[in-house]
Amino acid sequence: MGVLSVIALLGVLTVQITTGLFSVDVDGLESGPLAILVSFDTGRWFADIHELSFNIVLGLVALHIAAILFHRFILKDRLIRPMISGKRPAAELSGQPLQTIQAKAFPVILAGLFAVAAVYLAWATG
Repeated sequence: MGVLSVIALLGVLTVQITTGLFSVDVDGLESGPLAILVSFDTGRWFADIHELSFNIVLGLVALHIAAILFHRFILKDRLIRPMISGKRPAAELSGQPLQTIQAKAFPVILAGLFAVAAVYLAWATG
């Protein structure tokens, strides 16, 4: 799940950066460095996608942080150091197998993800 989160974040950030290069604001004063290569209407279209992708980035970051907090406080699984270093000490994997914990918690995690997504969509469209 963490890998999918990172892939989604990288994908949306790629859209954010690319659309920012070509976007044009309403009065045309604040434009991306490549906005001169597209028409005003196309630049506005890029700006709309740029704004939407920013909101999606905010939602994904909030979801990512919520998942980390869930793992830390509910599953008692410390993820921050392994995320930074890319390594996980073998001592943290001893005891109850991580697969067993994840299998038991999966429905709860899935329900939480859908709840967060529903709240975000309600907020973003409201």
